[in-house]
Amino acid sequence: LNRLRLSSVRIGGASGSFVSADGLVMTNMHVGLGYVQSLSGADADFVNNGFYAGTRGAELTAPNLEASVLVSLEEVTAQVQTAATGLTKAEGLRARQAAVAAIEKESLDRTGLFSRVVSLYDGGEYWLYQYERYTDVRLVFAPENQAAFFGGDADNFTYPRFCLDVAFFRIYRDDTPVATPHYLALQPEGPEAGDLIFVSGNPGSTDRLFTFDQLLYQ
Repeated sequence: LNRLRLSSVRIGGASGSFVSADGLVMTNMHVGLGYVQSLSGADADFVNNGFYAGTRGAELTAPNLEASVLVSLEEVTAQVQTAATGLTKAEGLRARQAAVAAIEKESLDRTGLFSRVVSLYDGGEYWLYQYERYTDVRLVFAPENQAAFFGGDADNFTYPRFCLDVAFFRIYRDDTPVATPHYLALQPEGPEAGDLIFVSGNPGSTDRLFTFDQLLYQ
């Protein structure tokens, strides 16, 4: 599970994963589309014609694209909740907010990692998430838009098997591809019936509170 977490990448606010030991990231074309558009111009329409970097030197820096990896989790429930002990509701809210801000600042100052306190279960638990953040992200491959969005589904999750909704980027630091010993090796033959499958990512929402019967209905 730790390897899966460290192989998972938040890229452009969505999901991706490392798929090599030298910073190669796989994500969806619909995630990278805006960045592919920004790299296109009058002489190079990468959206309609696609893009492939045959060498590292041909990889194109995607402007304003960030990627991050969740490297550490620490429960801080007691620190946050204790700050509100004996206070009114309004005072307690401000005290918890102050405690969260202090925890995040201390973590950033101590580790240099982007730090965020996440509330779970309506404040039942608080966890400090620490992220390694990367700002030099380069486009490696994008298919033709016609292939990536074949079928024109309003919801890209409806029929993904009919299109090539994929894009590859590479993460750099100091003009060198980052070393990523934790990655998910590509398996061209795919899974077999009965294989146990885990999906890791950065969803906008989850179904974690659904009942078993609701999941069966879905």
